[in-house]
Amino acid sequence: MRLGHGLALTGAALLGGVVRPEILWDFANPAAPLPGFSLTRATTGTLRAQDGSIPTAAINEPRYDWTGGTRALLVEPSATNLALNSGDMSGWVEVSTPTTITRPAEPNPFGVGPVSAWAKTDAGNALAARATTASVVAGATYSIWVIAKAGVTNYLQLLGSGTPFGLNVWANFNLSTGAIGSVGPGVIGAPKATHLGGGWYLCEIMGTATATVAGNALVVAMIGSMDAVRAASVTGQTGVKLCHAQLEQSARTSPIVTGASAVTRAADSIASLAMSAIWAAAGSVQGTVVVDVEAGAPNSTARGYGFNISDVGNNALNLRLYALGNIDDRATLFTGDGVSGSSMGIVSALRGRQKIAVSYANGAQPMVSRNGGAPQTHPLVYAHNPANTALQNLFGAFNGRVRSLAVYRNAASAAQLQALSVAA
Repeated sequence: MRLGHGLALTGAALLGGVVRPEILWDFANPAAPLPGFSLTRATTGTLRAQDGSIPTAAINEPRYDWTGGTRALLVEPSATNLALNSGDMSGWVEVSTPTTITRPAEPNPFGVGPVSAWAKTDAGNALAARATTASVVAGATYSIWVIAKAGVTNYLQLLGSGTPFGLNVWANFNLSTGAIGSVGPGVIGAPKATHLGGGWYLCEIMGTATATVAGNALVVAMIGSMDAVRAASVTGQTGVKLCHAQLEQSARTSPIVTGASAVTRAADSIASLAMSAIWAAAGSVQGTVVVDVEAGAPNSTARGYGFNISDVGNNALNLRLYALGNIDDRATLFTGDGVSGSSMGIVSALRGRQKIAVSYANGAQPMVSRNGGAPQTHPLVYAHNPANTALQNLFGAFNGRVRSLAVYRNAASAAQLQALSVAA
C-alpha cells in the first residue's frame, strides 16, 4: 500500500498534511493501517494491556503495549528469566524462620488465578525471607524484580542474595503507597515501584553479581518498617502476596513465567517492506525519517539507543533498534553507497521518550531535530552494510516501545524537520 507519491516537501504542504509519508506505521492508533509491516518472535511474549492486565501474545504476534496509558509496539531483546518458580513461592527456599504459603485464586495482573499468599504466623522476632534459585555470572548486571501486594504488612524488602550479589544490593518498598525506603549502596540507579492496578506493585532493583554461582539469588523478606536494615528481623504476624518474580541479565523486560527451569523469550524483529520507491538510485539518495520511541532502561554499559533503516540489496526495509555501548551523546547518520544496498540510520543517546526527525540529501551532512529542538547537522559515516561492519560492534538490542515510524521520499527543510519532531 503506497501512502504517498514523492511530492516535494514544501512547508505548507508538509505541515498541512497534503504530502503524506511514503511509509507510515502509526502503532499508537489501533485503526491505522500498517502497510508492509511484519514482526517475528520465535516465542510467546507478555505485554501490558489497556486494562492493566498482563496477557500473553502468540508466537510472531505483535505486542501492542499500553504501559503509561498509551498504545505502542513493544520491542524487546531476547531475555531469560533465571528465577525459578516465578509465581509459586511454595517452590522457593526458606531462608528464615518457618513461613507458610497458600495459593488462593484471586485477581492479579495475569488474570484471575493462584497467587502466593506468604505469611509469618508466629509472634516472635525473626527474619522472614524466602529465595528463588538461579545461576548468575560475576561482573554481569541483573534486574531483580517482583510483582507484589500488601497483606497483613505493607513492607517488603527485595534483595540480591549475599553469595551472588554481596551484601549491598537491596531496597525496601511500601506495597500500599509505592514509596521507596532504605536502599543498599550496591543498587544501580534508583529502585522503582510501579502500580499495576488492584494494589499490585512492580518493585525493581538492579545490581552487579560478585560471584559466578548457582543457588539462592533473588530474595524477598517481610520487614516492619521502611528504614529496616538489610535482612532485618520482623516482630509478630506478617504477610504479603506475590504473583511474579524475575531475575534477568541487563535491563528489565516484560514478565517471563517460569516453573522448575529458566525460560527464554525470543527477541522481537521488525522487518520487510518494499523500499524501491523510497531510496533513489546511487548518487541521489535523499529522504526524511521520523521515529517516535520510548526507550527503556539500557544496561549498565549502554549509553542510549539508536535506530537503523536499511535496504540491503533486497528491497526490504528493516527497522533495527539498538542499544549503544560507546557512542557519545550526538547523532550520526550512516548510509550505504546505493550499489550494494542503501542503509541509513541515526544513533543517538535516546533515553525515555524521543521523537527524532532526520533529513539527508546527496551525501551532505544530515540534519537532525529531537523533540522539537533546533535542527543540527551531524557527520555522515559510510558503510555498505552496517550489520557487517565495525559499527555493529557498538550495537546491542533495543528495549522499549515504538509509537510510530514515518519515511518521506524527499529531504525536509530545517523548519519542516523541527515541526516533524514535536511530540504530540
